[in-house]
Amino acid sequence: MKRTKRIFAIFMTLALAMSMLIVSSAVSFAANVPTPEGGFTVTITQNPDDKGTHTYEAYQIFSGTLSSETKDGKTVYTLTDLDWGSGIKDADKEGLGSAKTYAEGMSDSNADAKAAELAGHLSTTTSGTYSNGQITGLQPGYYLIQDAATSPVSDSNTTKPAAKTKFILRVVADQTVNAKSSVPSVVKKVQDINDSDATPALSGLQDSADYDIGDTIPYTITGTIGSGIANFDSYSFQFVDEMSKGLTLDQSSWDIKVGDESIKSLFELTSAEGNNGATIWTWAAQDIRDKVQDGSEVVLTYNCTLNKDAVVGSAGNPNEVYLKFDNNPNNSGQGTPGGETPKDKNIVFTYKTVFNKVDKDNNPLTGADFKLEKKVNGEWVDVTTLGSGNNKPTKTGSTAGSTFEFKGLDDGDYKLTETTTPEGYNTIDPIEFTITASHDVTSDDPRLTALTGTGGEEFTMTPDLSEGSLTADVINEKGSTLPETGGIGTIIFYVLGSLLVVGCGIVLISKKRMESR
Repeated sequence: MKRTKRIFAIFMTLALAMSMLIVSSAVSFAANVPTPEGGFTVTITQNPDDKGTHTYEAYQIFSGTLSSETKDGKTVYTLTDLDWGSGIKDADKEGLGSAKTYAEGMSDSNADAKAAELAGHLSTTTSGTYSNGQITGLQPGYYLIQDAATSPVSDSNTTKPAAKTKFILRVVADQTVNAKSSVPSVVKKVQDINDSDATPALSGLQDSADYDIGDTIPYTITGTIGSGIANFDSYSFQFVDEMSKGLTLDQSSWDIKVGDESIKSLFELTSAEGNNGATIWTWAAQDIRDKVQDGSEVVLTYNCTLNKDAVVGSAGNPNEVYLKFDNNPNNSGQGTPGGETPKDKNIVFTYKTVFNKVDKDNNPLTGADFKLEKKVNGEWVDVTTLGSGNNKPTKTGSTAGSTFEFKGLDDGDYKLTETTTPEGYNTIDPIEFTITASHDVTSDDPRLTALTGTGGEEFTMTPDLSEGSLTADVINEKGSTLPETGGIGTIIFYVLGSLLVVGCGIVLISKKRMESR
């Protein structure tokens, strides 16, 4: 019996030893790990949309002892004995409290806020060395990594965007991180309309449109906030919009919203002269930080009038916008944006018709005049009454000339009526025709791609895309609606009259002979 008990005890001891061996193979005890000679390296990958040239610096906010243990066959590194690092001002450490307690209060959700908070307590001591996208020579710890300098890349046409960033990173091994710098972006769109329809409706948002001179044009500009907005104490933001000479801003029409909330009161509108008669309009806000978050859309809407200076044809009337934005969270609160986006372009086209008054042999005729009407909301309207003030389509040509031009027309349905006819010629019947145009609705550089005019079988319109013109010959036939005196019509009357006289004589003679019998 005793022997049996001894055997059982030995068996249990062996089983316990085996179980401890199994456990120790799954989870090893933590052990301190020496830092590699030369320290750790952090490689920073830049956001591809951010074309700025960056220089980064690292501040050690927590130091610690590096240890490792094995869990499920993987080596896990941890930092123990946390203390404030060399990157925090000595004078501020006591006020910040225990480094371990502060670190325990950090999480993914508040990391940006903590980075912004600790940025105000940084010393002048940086760690490691930055070169070509890498910070080398870092000891184990937590680091606040931020831009030391950022320079945007410029060329002759655009200033590429640049954004500064700061973030907290745990360094326990060599690693690669993505910089938390995404820059705002801007998209500008215009709406189009065919007002010849009985119930015209605006198109969706697009990159080009066509309008009559005098028409109202609705624009929408959307600026999207980049990431890292929580790093900023304040955030300055500007829309800069260059309108060509043919566009006039309705200064009472604009609004700026984030979602359904208008933030117009935060912006100030100013203007400056641009090149070739353009006007540069700027909507500037010193601080919109409390109204936006990462990815927020700031939407500017306004109306313009296509005015009498509008360019006719494929050159069109361009309108370009870009954003100026706060790109340095380490220097926020200054109200001076340091980053710019590339420009986004829209263009509005307008056209003209040219009518040549000729005879059947294609010789110019003088003494004519025309009225051109457009079907607007299903009703015929004289085009020269569209718009208001000086901003109307124009007509050139007179009774002394043979060529008539109507400038500043949209696509749509039209009717040409001859109101004065050259002497000796028949008045033409009114001619109805349709102007149709195609232009890029989605493009970084929108173009006019087609222009046509269609009417009756004997009415041909020749397009010139560059000039934005449709040219047609209007033919008058010479003649009258009644036969002329001395003409063939008179001879016919004489012949018929003679025949009638002869016929009557024959009848009378026949009647007398019959009576004499």
